[in-house]
Amino acid sequence: MVYDWENKEEICYRMYIEEKKSLEEIMDYMKDHHKFTPSKRAFQTQFKKWEFPSKQNPAHKNAELVQRVKELWDKNTSQREMLRILNEEDGFDIKERELMRVRAKNRWLLRVPNGMKSKKRDSDQDVINQLQQALYADPQLEDVSQVDDIAVSAMKTPVVQVRAESPPLSPEVLVKRQERLLKLQKESAERWATRKRRRRTRGWAGLPADPPGPPRFPSETTIDESKAFLSLDSALYRDIRERFQRICEESDIIKKTIAGPERWEAAKSRLVQETPHLQGVFWGNDDNQEAKKLALDVICADVTKRMRTLERRMTIAEAKNALGVNPEESRQLRNGFYQTLKADHFTSKLEAGEDHWKELKVQWIENSELLKNILAPGDADPDHGTKVKAIEVLCRDVMKRLRDDQTKRDPTRKKKFDSNYTAPTQPMNPFGSQQPGNAFQPGPSTLIQPVQTQSQAQAQAQAQAQAQAQAQ
Repeated sequence: MVYDWENKEEICYRMYIEEKKSLEEIMDYMKDHHKFTPSKRAFQTQFKKWEFPSKQNPAHKNAELVQRVKELWDKNTSQREMLRILNEEDGFDIKERELMRVRAKNRWLLRVPNGMKSKKRDSDQDVINQLQQALYADPQLEDVSQVDDIAVSAMKTPVVQVRAESPPLSPEVLVKRQERLLKLQKESAERWATRKRRRRTRGWAGLPADPPGPPRFPSETTIDESKAFLSLDSALYRDIRERFQRICEESDIIKKTIAGPERWEAAKSRLVQETPHLQGVFWGNDDNQEAKKLALDVICADVTKRMRTLERRMTIAEAKNALGVNPEESRQLRNGFYQTLKADHFTSKLEAGEDHWKELKVQWIENSELLKNILAPGDADPDHGTKVKAIEVLCRDVMKRLRDDQTKRDPTRKKKFDSNYTAPTQPMNPFGSQQPGNAFQPGPSTLIQPVQTQSQAQAQAQAQAQAQAQAQ
């Protein structure tokens, strides 16, 4: 099809050269305002005939810009923040895609935050971005369309990652862990019998959930039970938390006990007044008022607790900067600790015990020249305490990722010991019933023997498998 390009040169020059519009923006404008719809290749050919000056000024050839990107990357700056600093503070003119290309070409990889990706293309764009990072390192693959074509074709091929299995534990270690588990079970049963611990609604540290039942006292009321009492779905629950956090920030409330009864009740009353759903729950139905009040109090107290925790919590980026490591060095450190935990068949910090957790960290540090150099000054370094805290932050994040990987490989692991408690239809005394039916619930002591038998069977099976492997 032949298009009439007459009287189009001036407007194309203004948009493409003077206003620095992209070719896609020019195509959209011409389509919407002039009903002019040539292909992208046709526009490129015509621009060449008109001898428009080349706009090829790749960011990766700007030495000053590249050096600045390297500095920001070394400081673990996110893609979004990096883009803002370069354009608003440093005076560069660079777009998100150009910045990604500079980082990819130099292997300055970062995790792409969800906010930087369009919602409907999250998974596809993530794959494309990863392939771009790998392919832009090759100077022969500079063309974006070429990379995208390869990416789209690669998306059709499933990628299977196979992790090497860790060697089995020795019988001595299995026995030691079994002893640790039995000790935890005994302590748990004793604290349950003396009402010195809350009930467990899900498996934790190798211990199963407690028998399902109503809360024995107010502090045992869980968030899920509170949501059930107040008939909150996920959207309403988030909305109530956001509203109460705003109320607390405006009223300078950070903790229930510090605020005092009057200010705390006033904040909750304001929350009810500003939330139509809560108005219906509290004002439209007088049933179970005490249980509803307790449920709201539990949620509100959790909001202030999270506000306090977030204020003093060190983020992953802060931990990296405290240790003075860039993203690549951080990946190496985290992978080293991941492999350490995996080889140890680690499950949880509580199940392993504090002493063993420290042993694993020491082992990891001893195997890392980078960490040994960072911690070499010891107490003489005024930032030593901060660096130790940063190491603990990285360790806990790696531990969480290991557990997530274990859950992905065995989805039943997460729900294996979960309690199936749901909010009752009958009125509940939130402070615990004194009726015989609820006064003496079966405790964890009744569950120790089955778990002990299971642990012994697992230990024997692993010992036999190891003996057979050695014999072969």
